[in-house]
Amino acid sequence: RPAGALLTNATEASAVHQVVNAARLGTFGTAFTRVLLAGHSYGSVVAWYEAATYADVDALLITGMAHEVRPAAAVPVTTSLVPASLDPTYLTTRPGTRAVFWHGPHDDPAVIAADEAAKDTVTTSELADTLVAQGSSITDDIAVPVLVAEGQQDLAYAAALHTEAAHYPKAPCVDTYELPDAGHDLNLAPHAQDWFARAVQWADRVLGTTGAPPHC
Repeated sequence: RPAGALLTNATEASAVHQVVNAARLGTFGTAFTRVLLAGHSYGSVVAWYEAATYADVDALLITGMAHEVRPAAAVPVTTSLVPASLDPTYLTTRPGTRAVFWHGPHDDPAVIAADEAAKDTVTTSELADTLVAQGSSITDDIAVPVLVAEGQQDLAYAAALHTEAAHYPKAPCVDTYELPDAGHDLNLAPHAQDWFARAVQWADRVLGTTGAPPHC
């Protein structure tokens, strides 16, 4: 495990860039001619930096992240974080505090329990870099089709969805999608299939299914 201070937007975007390169070169068995890069939450920040810095993907899918955040929504998240290892820069959520990422009694308790069991870490540098990214112009350089999706009840980002397109001035098209009755973890919502179907529909439209050039 690297020192937490080494995990930054730049280093993680570089790692993703290497994976994209490998995919295009056929390292995984098939040489992919087009790549759609997807991210969720902090992973979306890394996707911003990768797409803007290396310009090597054909489309960008962003979920659980936006440039504008409701400050009040950050309070329950930050207060739930505790050190996750001997390196104090690695943090994770305290047991039983992940309800902030969900919405309503219709969420499946078994899925919530699985999310708790499989939860990952975040570092102090990643948290700081998220704030830097949200206030920067990094996405000004993204020049591929973009889809931004949020859960309707995502306390941090849902309200910002209607202003996101302005942050991608060079993108040929920016689509947005809001999954009703879903929180931050929209990919784990009971009706996430509605969102998945929309994502596939968008990908087929902008990338095509017959080898045609990417288009909006």
